[in-house]
Amino acid sequence: MSTFFFDLPSAEERKAIWNIYLTKWNRTGDLPDDEGWTGAEIKECARKAWRLKMSLKESAGYIVPVSRSAADQIEEWQGAGLNVPSGVKAQLANVEERLLVKIIGSLTAVDRQSLDEKLRTWLQL
Repeated sequence: MSTFFFDLPSAEERKAIWNIYLTKWNRTGDLPDDEGWTGAEIKECARKAWRLKMSLKESAGYIVPVSRSAADQIEEWQGAGLNVPSGVKAQLANVEERLLVKIIGSLTAVDRQSLDEKLRTWLQL
């Protein structure tokens, strides 16, 4: 299987991600400044706020965005054209992993290669 580097989500995509996790963990309140955050960072912020019974802004204080901690590497990937637009990931993320495994099951090496080729074609890589 290949490794894909998805670009950081846009403001619109981050808003959609927040909606998913705020609903999942029944959280409300003002959102923190999420510029440069990944979907995983948004998920962790919402989860931590729920788990520790704190506001989203307080929870955000524990998040170090990868866009800060690995800024040089991300810039190199973007400059080399290695990042896939994050909108593609949103489409893939709509399928829950447990359902995918339940429906597809374990993939053979041949199936993995076929899936890899189809993804590369679809993502134009």
